[in-house]
Amino acid sequence: MQEIRPKSNLLSYIYMIILCAGVGALSGGLGKKVVIMSYMILGILMSAAIPLINVVTAKMKRMAIPVSAAIGAVFGGISAGVVCLIAYFNIIDIPIKWLLLSGIAYGTLIHLTYSLRRIWGLVYIELMTLIYFAMTLSYMLKFADFLLFREGLILATRTGLSMSLLFSAGWFTAVYLFDPCYYSYRKETRHSKLRLYAFSTILLLLFFIGLPKIFHLRVRYYDLVFRSKNNNRNLLKMLPDNTDLFAGYKVFKVNNCNLKESSFPIKDVMAFSISEDKLAAKTSIYQEVNVFKRGLYNKPEEKLESGGFLYEFSPDGNRLAICENELVKIFDMQNDGELLESINFIAPISNFCWTSSGKQLVLEDDKRKLSLFDIETGESNFFMTGVEPYLMNDGKVAYSDDNKILAADPNAPEVEPKVLYKLPEIQHELLFDFCFSPDEKYICYLYPHQDLFIGSSYIVISPMDQKKTPCVVGTVPQSHWDLDLYWLKKK
Repeated sequence: MQEIRPKSNLLSYIYMIILCAGVGALSGGLGKKVVIMSYMILGILMSAAIPLINVVTAKMKRMAIPVSAAIGAVFGGISAGVVCLIAYFNIIDIPIKWLLLSGIAYGTLIHLTYSLRRIWGLVYIELMTLIYFAMTLSYMLKFADFLLFREGLILATRTGLSMSLLFSAGWFTAVYLFDPCYYSYRKETRHSKLRLYAFSTILLLLFFIGLPKIFHLRVRYYDLVFRSKNNNRNLLKMLPDNTDLFAGYKVFKVNNCNLKESSFPIKDVMAFSISEDKLAAKTSIYQEVNVFKRGLYNKPEEKLESGGFLYEFSPDGNRLAICENELVKIFDMQNDGELLESINFIAPISNFCWTSSGKQLVLEDDKRKLSLFDIETGESNFFMTGVEPYLMNDGKVAYSDDNKILAADPNAPEVEPKVLYKLPEIQHELLFDFCFSPDEKYICYLYPHQDLFIGSSYIVISPMDQKKTPCVVGTVPQSHWDLDLYWLKKK
C-alpha cells in the first residue's frame, strides 16, 4: 500500500482542512440534532490550528504540550464564537457562555491529545482506544446537578466529548493522513502496511461500537440546554421557609434560605399522598395501603385494603380517597380507616383531587376530561379538558392544558379559566405533574427529557409570576411519574 503525499506542506494542510470540513459535515449529519454547519466550522478551525501549533512548538519543544492545549483552547473559543455568528439560529436555545465554554473545553482536549500523540509517540491504535475509553466513561458518569459554575464546566466538557465521538475519530484520521509532522513518523515505523491495516480495522470496529451512542448525543445537548437555561440559584434563597417538598423518592427541605435534599422517609414507596398530619403510602404489590403519622414512619397507624395507586387526603385530612381504575373508595381516617363509600365512575380514572367542600371530587378520565363527581349521589358532570387537577387555597382547581397551568371553579364551568403559569413545551403529558408552595407564590413541576430513553424528568421550581428564571433542583425517574408532588409546611 503506497502512501499518497502532496507535493508541498501547504497542499498537505489544505487537503487536511478540506477533509476535516467534510468530517464535520458527516458528523453533523449523522448526529441529526447537531447542526452540520456548526461541525463544519469546528472541523475547519480545529485543523487550521495545527499549522500554528507545529510552527510554535518547533521553537518551544519543552512547552509543546501546554502550548498546544492553549492554542487549541483559543481556536475552540473562536470556533464557538463563529458558530454563534453564522449558525446561531440553529442553536439559539443554548446560552452563548456555555457554547463558548464547551468549544474551549473541546479545543483544549483535542489538541492536548494531538500533542501527546505527536510528542510522546503514541501510535494510532492506542490513542483511539484511549479516546473511545474516555468517551464511554463519560456516558457512565452521572450528570452534574448544574447548580454551580464548576458543575457546569464538567457538564459542558462532557457534552463536548460525548457529542464528538464520530468527529474525533474522523478528525484524527484526516490529521494523521495529511499532517506533515506525521510523514517522517510513519516512514520510520516498521511494518507500516500491517499497522495501516490495523488502524483501519480498529477504527471501523470503534465506529460500529459507538454508532448506537449517536442517538444519545442529543440527550447530552438537551441536558446542557435545559439546565443552563434554568439555573437560578438565587431563587432557592427566596423559597418559603420551614416547608417540605415531596417529589418522587426525594424530599427537599427548605430551611434558613437553604434547600436541602434528603431521601424519602419510607422505603419501597410505589404511590403516596400526604396531609398536614398523615402520610398514606403503597409499599408493596399487595392489596394494602399503609397510613403513617407524619414524622413517625417506623410503624403504620392503619392498614387499608386497596390495590389503587391514586391517593388523596381530603382538605381537612379526615378522609382518604383511593381510586382503582373506575372505582372510588373513601376511608374515614378519624375512625381507624373505616370504608365510608365505594362508588363506580363511568370511565377509568387517571388522576383526581378533592374540592374545598370535601363533598366532591374532580376526576380526570383516560381521555383528558375533567368531571365534577358528587360523592353522595355518584353523579358526575364534565366541566373542563385538562390533566393533573390540583386544589388551590381559594377553592379553585388548577390543571394543565396546552402547556399552561390554568385555574377554574368546578361549580362554575361557564366562567373562563385563568392562566396561572405558562410551561415550557412538554411533549409527554403523562409524565407531567405539578404543585404549588403553601403560599402559592412558587410552582414545582416535572419536565420530562425530550428523549424518553434517558429515564428521568427534571424537578423544576419557578416563581408563579415568571419574572425570574426557574431552577432545576434534581430529577425523578420517569417510571415513577405517578408519584405526585406535594409542598407542605414543615410538621
